[in-house]
Amino acid sequence: SEPRREFAHILKGVMTILRSTMNARTTAFFWYNPERSELVLEASISDVADSLRDQRKFPLGEDIISHIALEGQAQIVCDIQQSAECDVLPYYYQATGAKSFAGVPVYLHKSVVGVLAVDSADNDAYDEQTIGVLGQCGRLISMLVQSYTAKYDLHQHARTLETIVHFRRMLQEPGCSINDIVHALVQAAVTLVESRGTGVVLYVPERDRWEIVAAHGDQVPQPGTPVELSETAIAKTLLEGTVVQCQHCQTFQRRYAASERTSDDGFFVAVPLRALNENYGALFVESTRGRLSQQDITALEIIGEHAGMLIAQMVLRERVEGQSLLDDNTQTYNAGAFQQRLADEVERARDTGAPLSIAVLQLDRYKAFEQNPLAYEQLVERATEIVRSLLRPYHIIGRLDRAVLGILLPGLTLEQAQMLVDHIRRKIAGTPQSIEGRTVVVTVSAGVAHLNGNDTPQTALDHALTALHQAVRRSNTVVLYS
Repeated sequence: SEPRREFAHILKGVMTILRSTMNARTTAFFWYNPERSELVLEASISDVADSLRDQRKFPLGEDIISHIALEGQAQIVCDIQQSAECDVLPYYYQATGAKSFAGVPVYLHKSVVGVLAVDSADNDAYDEQTIGVLGQCGRLISMLVQSYTAKYDLHQHARTLETIVHFRRMLQEPGCSINDIVHALVQAAVTLVESRGTGVVLYVPERDRWEIVAAHGDQVPQPGTPVELSETAIAKTLLEGTVVQCQHCQTFQRRYAASERTSDDGFFVAVPLRALNENYGALFVESTRGRLSQQDITALEIIGEHAGMLIAQMVLRERVEGQSLLDDNTQTYNAGAFQQRLADEVERARDTGAPLSIAVLQLDRYKAFEQNPLAYEQLVERATEIVRSLLRPYHIIGRLDRAVLGILLPGLTLEQAQMLVDHIRRKIAGTPQSIEGRTVVVTVSAGVAHLNGNDTPQTALDHALTALHQAVRRSNTVVLYS
């Protein structure tokens, strides 16, 4: 981020001046992370840069930098032996002839946050005056940290507000969809926090599962990946609507699924996409820079909450608009809406190569009820309830006529669809209905067709209707179109 780059630039300037005035061969500044018991090299300037270790992170040990961080006391070391140089000065991987060292802790709000260090090839190069100068530079760095932390917070708040304004504008755009919202949410997270990957998990009714629907970064699971709700870190966010954060999640639980690739690095956080008492999904972020700051997590929570509100509004809008698409009595799609869903599913099947079957069911004739519309409607409603109970959530049912139901079966071959529809037929026939004091056995006839070749939505439906007409002549049977 911009404040961090500014801080790094000024820190480098301070260290350059310090090195030129103190006979220092190497000047280095380390962050101290007590939660992970490690030091992180932020910046260094050295005449022997080829001897510096490539690593940035150093576990706390018996070296002098660790002692300063842990004890919070300045240190001067003289007459460093060549054989012990790499043990005393952990930033070197080979002996360089360093003889003297001086270092001071850097405080922020009475806690050690870093260590400023210098070393020299001259013995007894440093004294109490050196510590005084280092201490002044340390206080300057502390002031810079405090200033740029505040500036970073303001910068983060501004970016968060900008993201929220973008979300609000998006909702007003014609044709805005939930898919647009989740992709904008991912991009917002990428902008707000430094990460190796981020993504969004939503419930996908067509496949009756939670899955990743948008992602950024090749080190996180990609869209279409299912998420498990047993013993995974993200399950708590999805099921309870709470924030989950963990370091090294894989050491005690998986993030998304039991089969995922294991790794012991990085930090994971998931925030809910919540509105009122309903949770619509989760935004997750994986970081390689260690624990995300509380400001970062709060920013993610804010944009997650606003995304949840937008999704809730969109779901409500779809429900309101959907009321005009439903048959009043059976609460299934009406004929026009069913035709539209058929066109959508045909297009999806073309894109994915997945099978698609269409079934049409009709109640067999009952003269005793045909002149009693209310009783006949009860027969249709109860038959519809049985059909619905045997379908998956992603199957689509519509009322095409007074006694005719249409069913779209994405993912099923013709043979699989035949087995399912015949099971429905037998279930309806085996469930006697009590209507106006009379018990009757209801039967249905059905035609089943499969999307083939260059079938249009209308020809696919016509094929199923052709098969239905043959089935009606026999009564209580299922006929396949061929």
